[in-house]
Amino acid sequence: MTILATAAAITNKKQQQMCFSAEMFIAKNAQYEGCDMQMLVISVDGNPPVVEECVVLD
Repeated sequence: MTILATAAAITNKKQQQMCFSAEMFIAKNAQYEGCDMQMLVISVDGNPPVVEECVVLD
C-alpha cells in the first residue's frame, strides 16, 4: 500500500480523534502554544527506522 493510499484510509473520525489528542497535549504543554502544528502520515522502514515518505493531512 502506498503512503497516499494509507493517508486516504485515515477516516474523518480518526482525524478528529487525532486532532482532539493533539489539542489535549498542547493544553497540558503550554510551551507548544502558538507553534505551527500539522498532522503528518509518515512511512518508516528498517532498523534503525528510516523515514521513507511523509504526507501532510489536510
